[in-house]
Amino acid sequence: PLPVKPSDFDLSADHSKILQEGDQLFQQLCAPCHGPQAIGDGPASSSLEDSEGHPLPPANLLIPLGCGDSEEDMLRTIWTGMSATAMPSFAEALSPKEVWQIVLLISEWRSSTPP
Repeated sequence: PLPVKPSDFDLSADHSKILQEGDQLFQQLCAPCHGPQAIGDGPASSSLEDSEGHPLPPANLLIPLGCGDSEEDMLRTIWTGMSATAMPSFAEALSPKEVWQIVLLISEWRSSTPP
C-alpha cells in the first residue's frame, strides 16, 4: 500500500517548513538525476539507461508525466520506482512523511512554473 498524506499537511501552518525539508531531501536524493530545479538535467542524467542499456534521461518533473500526473501518481513513482528505468524505489530510504514532502515540493514548483 502507498503511504497516506499526513493529515496535518493539508492544514499545516508551517507549509514552508514542509517545503524546505522536501527541498533538502530532493537536492540530496533526486537532484543528481533530475537536477536542482527538477527539469531532468542533473549531473548523472547523461549516463542513465533503461534496462536494455539504451540512454534514458530522467523526466522533467515540472511537466505532465506519462505515468500519471496527480500527487498520488508522483508518490507511487517515488515509493515504488519505475521498472525498466534507472528510477529506483525509495520505500526503504524514505519515510512516508519524507516522500510526501518531496511530492508537495514538486507540486509547489509546478504551480509556480508558467506553462
